[in-house]
Amino acid sequence: MKKSTINNIREFNRLYVNLLGVLNRDALHLNYSLTELRIVYEINSAGSTSAKSITETLSLDEGYTSRIITKLLKDKIVSKKKDITDKRIFILELTQEGLQLVQQIEKRSDDQIITLLSNLNEEEKERFSELTVELKTLLSKKK
Repeated sequence: MKKSTINNIREFNRLYVNLLGVLNRDALHLNYSLTELRIVYEINSAGSTSAKSITETLSLDEGYTSRIITKLLKDKIVSKKKDITDKRIFILELTQEGLQLVQQIEKRSDDQIITLLSNLNEEEKERFSELTVELKTLLSKKK
């Protein structure tokens, strides 16, 4: 790969990370990091899941995942119960507070994208959306 290609991609990554506030501890102003919010999102998407599944899905360190889940349990965002088929495994589910947080995540995330693209006209917004689909397709290709 050409060095200029690598540089262009890295430059875009830095721009996008900055625009989305990925490095900001509280990017969506919900008192949780993006990683914590992503774990909440994953639990919501699955309906119920295990810490191991989250760790694998998000490619996170087990200890880091455990600390986040402990925080979410303490904050009553998540509840846990033993798996009926394997008592060594805990199943995680969102509480009512967790479901309310998901609604806030969705709203703030939508607002963030609306703000991000506010200086584009409708045609440019549609083109941006098409490009994100294309990028997702390219990045999802199997080796």
